[in-house]
Order: sequence, then structure tokens, then C-alpha cells
Amino acid sequence: MTSYKANNWRASFPTLLAIGGCWVIAIWQLQTEWTLNPQYAYGWITAPLAFFLIWRDCKHELEPSTCKSRLIWIIGILAVISLLPLWLIREANPDWRLLNWLFFIATATISLVWFYTNGGWDRIRLIGFPLFFLMTAIPWLLAWDLQFAQMLQRNVSLIVRDILLLLGRDADLEGHLIRLASCTIGVDEACSGIRGLQSSVVVALFLGHFFRLRLSSRIILFLAGIIFAFLLNLLRAAFLAYLSAEKGTDMASRWHDPIGIAESIGAFILLLLLVLLLHKVFNVKTGPAFDDEKEGSFVFLHQHCPRPIAWFTCGWIIFTIIFSKCWYWHKEKELPINTPVQVEFHHHTHTFEKQRISDAIRAQLHYNDAISARWKSENGIDFLGFYCRWDEGSGSPLALAVHTPEVCLQLRGYHLIKTHREVLLKLAVSKQPVPFEAHTFSYQDKTVHIFRCYWPDRLLDNRFPGFPKQGYSTNGRLRATINGFRNPGAAMIAIGIFETPLIRNFDTAKKVIERELTDKVKKVD
Repeated sequence: MTSYKANNWRASFPTLLAIGGCWVIAIWQLQTEWTLNPQYAYGWITAPLAFFLIWRDCKHELEPSTCKSRLIWIIGILAVISLLPLWLIREANPDWRLLNWLFFIATATISLVWFYTNGGWDRIRLIGFPLFFLMTAIPWLLAWDLQFAQMLQRNVSLIVRDILLLLGRDADLEGHLIRLASCTIGVDEACSGIRGLQSSVVVALFLGHFFRLRLSSRIILFLAGIIFAFLLNLLRAAFLAYLSAEKGTDMASRWHDPIGIAESIGAFILLLLLVLLLHKVFNVKTGPAFDDEKEGSFVFLHQHCPRPIAWFTCGWIIFTIIFSKCWYWHKEKELPINTPVQVEFHHHTHTFEKQRISDAIRAQLHYNDAISARWKSENGIDFLGFYCRWDEGSGSPLALAVHTPEVCLQLRGYHLIKTHREVLLKLAVSKQPVPFEAHTFSYQDKTVHIFRCYWPDRLLDNRFPGFPKQGYSTNGRLRATINGFRNPGAAMIAIGIFETPLIRNFDTAKKVIERELTDKVKKVD
């Protein structure tokens, strides 16, 4: 193969600007999860590692593809054009995880067309794995994510309970709560092992490609990463549970983060030792597979596509952003304004106790402000409360359609008895009755009623929308885009009440909740 001399940086600038702009859009979509969700925080490391692998492997100047078909450019242009509808949908649904995959597919397609026209299948072969590696940082669809995390929670909780019993400690399991004689501990999402599992998989994939292991060895390394992550997390959870039983939850809390760091370091060391073991003991081939050069190169960046296509891509990206802003501004100016509200749970309450909100809930709901609390009224009625708020254009309250009491409370030992789909409450801040969802649970031989509602700052169709029910349906997502109804600012209010001799049934609980919220739901200043 004759060497192909790459164009200079000046000739390549329009192409680099176009490709870079596409990846900025894709990374911008992904960074929300990477920033808010600790489970996917490793994405900030995965992206530069993927670029490093491209830099290392794509060091040679290759001849451009001899393919004369226009199909490859048609595919690339269609991928560019798809950015407009994707960005329009994103404005109304910024946390829709499916968009993470669609943005990645569109941007990866554009990049593959670029590489193919400047090196053919040889170049595609070199960048195939880095692009696949970057996919590990794309969040799973939320329903799958929740189901998998909850499955891990249940299994880890069960095994830790059994370990404690074997060690002679009395332990009882309710959901993911382990009740000991002296305290109650919970195996939350962070202790389920899902973060360690994902991090170990990323490390295993990177080490396998970095050392250029054969496919069979990479599979072994991948499976080992899963096993190491599960076992180390299990040891961590069991140690913290035993420490809680022996020394109390305060001591366990002090050890929680250091043990977590030790778990991550341990998984990395074990995987690295496994690579060395495969190489030294089993003579698995490692080292450069393509050439003997040690240094990478940015020569692949000198490649360029036709200038009209490059400048079209740049212009289309700018047009996409401007058109999207104009579309929603035009639609939103016609929407009637609803009364924005905030909740003061602690108002006139001396028994107010603020509760910790888990990182997982923050990651799922993407709210801007929130409070969780528990308090008692003057006549001894026990209340639970949760309030969160989304600022205009940030996050998406439609996540509430998935994050429901039926799911999250049952993992905490609550057992669902009955669901009331629409309960109208009269509140002083609203001119019309406010639709709430209500659920009745049993918890530790007590009955508790949970009321919650979605309260947007603007109304669609001039009516109170009620609680989102189809937020994660494709039809609901697209309808919000067509109607130009992105997050206008909204709040979610949830309040629970335990039955007492004063509150013997659901109707009585409804009246008490109505009075309690009238006192605590206020207009936003």
C-alpha cells in the first residue's frame, strides 16, 4: 500500500469542526447523567480513554477509500440531518435515556463515514473497539437500570442476612432492610454493587484492548471483572453490616466510603494481576499487534471530507439549536400560567426531622431542589413528606412515571394494599381541585396512606394535568415535542400519614392531608 499523505491542518479544519460539533452535542446529552448519577460518573474517564485508544492505534496515514458509491455519503448526511429532530425531542425530554443511544448512534455513524472515506475498512477496524468501549458509558434505559439494581439489592440483602445469621447475629429481612437487634440497616442502590460492576467491566475491557489480548482472553477478563465486582461488594456489604451490629451504625458510616474506595482499587489490582497471569503463565500474546512503534499520533485528524459537506454539517448544527429554541418559545408563549408552588414541611412543626435523600433518587429524578422529612402534628399524627422542584428547562418530571411508590417503597419493607388513581384535594393556592395519586401500604403492622401530585408551572390544554402516567411512552414523548411542551418548571409533592385511633380509614386520612397541605403548600415568591 502506497502511503497517503494527509492534508494539512488548515484543509482539515472544517471537517474537524463538523465532527467535533457532533461529538459536543452527543457528550452534552450524556454529561447530564455523568454529572448527576454517581453510577455513571465513570463516563468522564471513559471518553478520554476511548480517544486515547484511537490516538494510539490510528497512527498511520492510510489511503482514502476507493469506494465510488454515493451511498456512504448519503448515510452520513442523513445522520447529520437526524440531529435536528433528536435535539427537538431532547428539549422536551432531556432525561430520556433512549436519546443517549440515538445521539451516540448518529454521531458514531458520522465519524465512521469520515474514517471510512479516509482509510476504508482498515481504519474502521482500528476505531471499532474505541467506539464500542465508549458505549459502556451510555446509561441503560431507566426501566432496565431500576430492575437490575433492585435485583442486585434483593440478592445482596439476602446473602448478607444469611452471613449475619451464620455469624450468630439475629437478623430479619424486610425488602432491602436488614433488622438487627440493635439497629436497622439498608442495602441501598450504592451498596447493590451495580457501580462496582460497571466500573470493573470498563476496566476489564480497557485492559484487554490496551494489552491487545486475544478474544478468548478478553472474554475471561470480562467475566472475571463481573465476578470480582460481585464478590468484593458482597464482602464490603457484609463487613459494614457486621460492623453495624457490633459497633453501631455511626461506626459503619465512618467506614462506608473508605471501604468503597478500597473495593474499587482491589478490583483494578485483581484485573491487572489477571492480565499478567495470562501473559506470564499461560503465554497469552500481549504487546503491539499492528507495529512496533511506542508512540501514538494525531495523524488521523488530518483527514478531511468534502468541504461542502463539512460546512453543511457545521451550519446544520447551528440551525438545529436556533430552530429548537424558536420552536419552543413560539409554543410556550401560548400556554396558560399555573401558580408555581413550594412546600414548607417544617412550618410550625417542632418535631420536624429532615431525612437523607439517596443518590439514586437524585439521579433518577434530576431535580434542582428537594427535601424529605418526617414530623408529628400537635395531636400526635405521624407524617412523611417529600418535595422536589425542577427549574424551567432542566430535567424532566416525567421520570415520576417510573419512580413510583409501588416500586421504591416496597423495597423499604412497605407492602401495597390499594391504589387510588385520582383523588381531588382542595388547596388554598389553587382555584381548582388538585388531582393526587394515593396509595395505601402496610408497614410494621401499621397502615400508611401516601398522597402525591405533579404540579407544573404552565398548563397544557388549560387544565391541571394530574400525575404523569405515560411519561415514558414513545407517544407521550413525541406528543410533548409536537406540542412544544418541555419542562416549564414543576414541583412534585408527596405526603404520607399513618393510621391512628384518630385516623381510621382512607377518607379521614384524605381530609387530614388536605388540611396539612393547605398550611404547608405556598406560592413561590
